[in-house]
Amino acid sequence: MNHGENRAETDAEMVREELHRYVEDVRPASDTLPRLLAATRRRRFSRRARRPLGAAVAVAVVATGAFLVALVVVPADRSVPAPVGVAPNSYLAQPRPGVIAAYDLASGERIREVSRVPGRSPSPLAVHGKRVYAVAAERDRSAVVEIMPDGERRTIERAPAGQRITGLAAGAGGVGYLVDHEVVVVGERHSRGITVPRGVEVVDLAVGPRGGVAVLTRSRDSALRATSVRFAAAGATTLTPVLRSECGPLAITWTETGVAALNSVDCRPGTMRIATFDPRSGERVAAGTPFEVGPSDGGVGRIGLSADLLGRYLVSAGGRRWLVDGSHISGVPSKCAGDCVAAPAVLWG
Repeated sequence: MNHGENRAETDAEMVREELHRYVEDVRPASDTLPRLLAATRRRRFSRRARRPLGAAVAVAVVATGAFLVALVVVPADRSVPAPVGVAPNSYLAQPRPGVIAAYDLASGERIREVSRVPGRSPSPLAVHGKRVYAVAAERDRSAVVEIMPDGERRTIERAPAGQRITGLAAGAGGVGYLVDHEVVVVGERHSRGITVPRGVEVVDLAVGPRGGVAVLTRSRDSALRATSVRFAAAGATTLTPVLRSECGPLAITWTETGVAALNSVDCRPGTMRIATFDPRSGERVAAGTPFEVGPSDGGVGRIGLSADLLGRYLVSAGGRRWLVDGSHISGVPSKCAGDCVAAPAVLWG
């Protein structure tokens, strides 16, 4: 009897040792438990010894199961949260003046109305994260408004009386807008004005993560529609030319790697590519895949470019839209026309 009990205790101790050895591994193999049970079955136990061994195996099963559940539930690094809702699946457009709505990228179907702002013509739109920025018309001036995810709206800044805001951009460094012949950047602590050189008009603008501003300009006297990208560093009030071309860019936006510019390829209207460059030096960082957009009947002012955090671009040109994801270019279905394409759409997530 004592011999059987000692043998049972010895075998139970062996099982416990095996269990501890397997549990100490932070990533147990998928066959850990079957191998443990198979080894146990191969041993001969007396009838009285089966009960403690069965209890030990039950403990092993419960402990291993609990460990695996804990392994799944508890993250390896609590300081790095899993990304949620990173990829935008919609874009913003205006089916009629004053109405901002979200549309599905895949189907083009209208998802919901986001907000309404006073206005007689489609407003420039800008997005940073979940927040939307638009231009609202007031009695004798216009104002930049911020629309929160819950639909709440607040006025950020008003233009001087009698002046109209005609351009808008947003980024981590603030909100930029064009009024009269000045680009104004509204930051967290203060605003600053950047003078636009005489003889040029602003086609587009983009705000960088640290308050830098890229401005796409075109000579008023140029018959060739030559454009130039000018840059103002954070805190600067003047623009420095960094990139000039006789046939591009047509629109710009700020990305994680620099300023992205929509260019015509070899000056061919209707054939575009998106190139990225360093706004400080004008050096090209990357050149995208050419794609066809066809003729545009609205001129440079109706062409738009926006980007998301995943590096995708939405191109608006000639009343149509394209989603550019690396080398993959796809047309975006549009279920609205007229006022809905009068102002460029923007990606929204």
